[in-house]
Amino acid sequence: MEKLAEIVQGLMQEKRGAGSFPRTRPQSEKPTPFITFPVSIGLLEEKHVEAMGIAVWCFLWCINRVTMDKIDQNGERWGQVLGGCRFSHQRIADELGLTLRSVRYQMDCLKTAGYLRITRGQGGQQVEVRHSIKWLRRKTQPPQPDKKPSENKNPARSTKTPEMPTKPQEPVMPEIPVPQAGSEPAQMMSLAEALRKKQSEREQVAIKN
Repeated sequence: MEKLAEIVQGLMQEKRGAGSFPRTRPQSEKPTPFITFPVSIGLLEEKHVEAMGIAVWCFLWCINRVTMDKIDQNGERWGQVLGGCRFSHQRIADELGLTLRSVRYQMDCLKTAGYLRITRGQGGQQVEVRHSIKWLRRKTQPPQPDKKPSENKNPARSTKTPEMPTKPQEPVMPEIPVPQAGSEPAQMMSLAEALRKKQSEREQVAIKN
């Protein structure tokens, strides 16, 4: 009986809205604030597009209204729409601007495909979103900066004494052995010195002349 009453109510609202003009927003009404909510990128896969179709709008409405998550005994995470309170299809229809018949069809599709778990009762229906990630917080460790020694910007406060620059070491020349007197190398050296001396004397005589 309750379901039949909802169907009749939806048909009556469709007839009333068929000849009326679209409602405009009152000037006193404030625009909707810019608020975002997380949605899994897997929703864009082909299998989800085929399974949901136009019902994706009701699914997004349910994700936006998830206020808390619960994990069942099987380890699955279920998002509680409106905190587990019961509500009617008419609320979704009013907020999305859809007909009651369209909302009922979309919610049934989502329930059949396994995206939602719907429990109907006297005051409306209780909706849970499967694999909810809206309130899931992942613990990620931020990247740690490289540890570098801190440089003291004020050299006057530095307690370390500056190191004095060291002079480069001069290359060590190898020692040339002096030939012993009377040996053949000594005779050759004395002969070379005598020739140099004779040549210098000739140059001096040539300069005087």
